[in-house]
Amino acid sequence: MLENFRKYTGLMLVVLILLFLGLVFLMDGAGSRGYGSGPTVVQAHGRGYTQQEFERIAQNPIRLLQDLAGRQGNIQGMLAISLYLNNLAVPPDGGPFDARRFLVNRINLQSAARQYGIHASQEEVEKLIQTTVFADRTGQFDAERYGKYVKRDLPRLGMSVQDMNDLLGELVVIDKLGDVIGSGLQASRDAVRANVADRQQQITYQIVNFPRSRYEAAQAPTEEEVKTYWEEHKGRYQSDARRRITYVMASPDYAALAEKLEKNTAPPEGEPTPAPGGAGDPPPAPAPEPAPEPAEEASGDDAGPSCGQEEGAEEAAPAEEAAPAEEAAPAEEAAPAEEAAAEGESSTDKESSPPPAPAPPALPTETPAPGTTTPPKELVPAAELPATPATPPSPADALSTEEKEGAIRDLGIKMDDLWTRIYENDGNDFEQFARDGGFEVQSTDLYTRDSAPEDLKEPLRDAPGKLAVDATFERDKGTSPADALSDIRRVGEDKWFLFRIDDAVEPKELTFEEAREQARTDLARERALEAMTEAAEQARTAVAEAMKAGKSFEDAAKEQDLTFLKYDDVTVSKPVPGEPLAQEVFDIAAKVDPGSLSDVSTQINEQNGVHRAIFLFVEKRELVDSPTYQSMLEQSYRRAGDTLRQLALQNWFAQQYAAAEVRFPSS
Repeated sequence: MLENFRKYTGLMLVVLILLFLGLVFLMDGAGSRGYGSGPTVVQAHGRGYTQQEFERIAQNPIRLLQDLAGRQGNIQGMLAISLYLNNLAVPPDGGPFDARRFLVNRINLQSAARQYGIHASQEEVEKLIQTTVFADRTGQFDAERYGKYVKRDLPRLGMSVQDMNDLLGELVVIDKLGDVIGSGLQASRDAVRANVADRQQQITYQIVNFPRSRYEAAQAPTEEEVKTYWEEHKGRYQSDARRRITYVMASPDYAALAEKLEKNTAPPEGEPTPAPGGAGDPPPAPAPEPAPEPAEEASGDDAGPSCGQEEGAEEAAPAEEAAPAEEAAPAEEAAPAEEAAAEGESSTDKESSPPPAPAPPALPTETPAPGTTTPPKELVPAAELPATPATPPSPADALSTEEKEGAIRDLGIKMDDLWTRIYENDGNDFEQFARDGGFEVQSTDLYTRDSAPEDLKEPLRDAPGKLAVDATFERDKGTSPADALSDIRRVGEDKWFLFRIDDAVEPKELTFEEAREQARTDLARERALEAMTEAAEQARTAVAEAMKAGKSFEDAAKEQDLTFLKYDDVTVSKPVPGEPLAQEVFDIAAKVDPGSLSDVSTQINEQNGVHRAIFLFVEKRELVDSPTYQSMLEQSYRRAGDTLRQLALQNWFAQQYAAAEVRFPSS
C-alpha cells in the first residue's frame, strides 16, 4: 500500500485536491443543517451534524485510535495517540472523555490546518506508521502486524487504509500546530538550569515532624458547631454516584485454541508421533535384543569385540568395566549420578535403569549469634519431606506470544461484531445478541466505585491510570438504549469489555442527619490541622531565635522538646528510606541555605496517608559533579519547552471550542 502511494503520487495529488475542494464546499456552505440521515446531535459554528456524521467524524475514528493504542508494543505510539485523543476530547481542566467534543475540535484542527497551511506529507505519515504506530518494542517496523491490521481489523472498524492514513496524518498536523501556536514561547534557561542544579545536589539535613494525629484527640466540636460547619459546606456532602450495568467481560479461550492447534499439527493416522523433545527429534531407538550366549562367555578382561560385534556391544564393554570401580568407591566420594551416567552408562543402560532419586531440597539455615556455634541439622530423608504441589499449567502457557495476541485480536473482532449488531438494533436485545455470539452476560446491582465487582477494577488499556469501573461512571443512561451502550474497551492483559447502563444514580446532597458524623470528623480534622501548623510555626520561631543566640540546631531543638531525624548525603537517586514524601522533602531542602532553617511546610497526601507539618535544618548542601550534567540540562530545557507548547495547544483548543457555540439539540 505504501509503495502504491509513491507510484501514483500525481494521481493521488489530483484526488486529494478534489477531496479538499469538496470538503471546503461542505464545511463552508453547509449552513445550519446536517448532511446525512437522522436528527442533528451536535451543532457547532452554526452547522448541524447528524448521527451519521457524528459516527464518521468522531465515533469511528475514536474506536480506531483506541484500538491502535490498546495494541501498542511501542510506548511512543501509545503516547502519541493518547495525546491526540486527550487534546481533542478532554477539557484542559480534566473531566470525562467526550466524543462530541472530539468532533468539534477535530473540525477546529482541520480548519486551523487550512488557515496556517499545515499538512502531513506522505513521507511523514509513512514514517509515523513505521517508526511509531506499527513499531515493535525495539522501534522496528512490524510489517506483519501492519499487514494483518489492514486486512483484518480496519474492515471490522468500518475504516479504510485511506481513513487510517488521514487520521494518523492529523497526529503529525497537531504536532506542527503546537509548534505554530507555541512558537513565541520559550522556557527560561536560568530557571531550567537552577532546577537541574537543585536535583544534582547531595544534602545532609534534619527534619522535625508535627503529625496531625497528635492534635486530633484534643478536638471535640459541639453539636451546634458541627451543624454550623455543615451549613457552610453543604455542597461537600454528597451521596456516592451509583451505576447498575449489564456487561460482557470476555477473554480468549486459550484451552480451545491450544486443542485446535494440537489437532492441526497432529501427524496423519499411521505415522509415528514425534518424540516429546520436539518435531525434529528422532523417535526413541528400539530396545536392543538380548546378546547371544557366546558373546557373554567372551566378555572377560582380555576379551575384545569380535569382528561381527555390533556398535551397541562395543559401548557395553566400558560400562561393564566401570561397574566394579563404582562398587569400590566409598560412599562419600561417589560421583553424582549424572556424572556416572555420562562416563559409564551406555544408551541401553540409560533406558533400562531407573532414574536417580532426586536430592532432598536444602533446608534453611539460621545465622548463629556472634561467638556461638550451631550444630549441623540432621538432613530429613527425601521420603519424609512434604511434596511441593505442582502448579497446574495454564492453557495459555502452551501458546506462543503471537498465538495469544492473535487470539486477543480475534476476540476483539467478535466483540466489535457484537457491538455493531446491538447498535444497529438501536441498542436493544443486548443479552440476546451476546448469548447468540457465545458470550457470558453478567448483570450487577447498584454499585459505587468502591463496591463495584472485582473484574471491573482492572485497568483500561487505552486510558492509563483508569479502571474499567471508571468507564461506567463516565457514561449515563441517556434517553435511548443506544445512548446507554458503551464502546468496546480493552481491559487488563487480554480482556474486552462492553456494557450497557441500566440505571444511573447521580450524587445528591445529604441531609444534616446523613452527613453529621462526616461533618464532625472533618471539622475536628480542620481544627487539628490549624493546631498542628500553629505548633510547628511556634517551634520553628523558638529554634531560630535560639540559633541566632549562638546555640546549635540540636541544642535548640532539645530545648523545645522536639524530636528530629538526621539524614546524611541524600540525593535524588538515593532517597531517604521510609520517608513517604522523600521527593517533596528533597525539593524543600534543595532551596535552603546550609546552616539555615526552612519555612514550615504543610503536607497533605491522602494516597500515602500523610497529614503533617515539617521544617528542616540543612546542615550541608553541595553540587555533585556529573559527566551527564550538560546533556541533562539540554534535555530538561527541551522538555520544559514541550510542556509550554502543550499547555498553549490545550488553551487554544479550549478557546476554539468555546467560540464554536456548541449545542446538543437531541440531548
